[in-house]
Amino acid sequence: MADVFFLKKILIRILSCGYLFVQAAMSAAKEGMELTKEMDSLAGRANYVTREQLRGTPDPGAYAVFVAFQAAASHFSHMLA
Repeated sequence: MADVFFLKKILIRILSCGYLFVQAAMSAAKEGMELTKEMDSLAGRANYVTREQLRGTPDPGAYAVFVAFQAAASHFSHMLA
């Protein structure tokens, strides 16, 4: 029985480390996404609209990466609760 509690403690520590990693990745992805709001489009579909229309809009790929890490962080937090 003591082994089960020991394994549970190890699992919680591993999940906590994973959660911290995902939180850091999510934070970096959000920062990167925010930086894309002021960039000019040089290619792709966004190249067909004016700069004024896009100003303040994050790059869709950067937004997708942020949302993926946000979902992973949410999953980890629910597992640790």
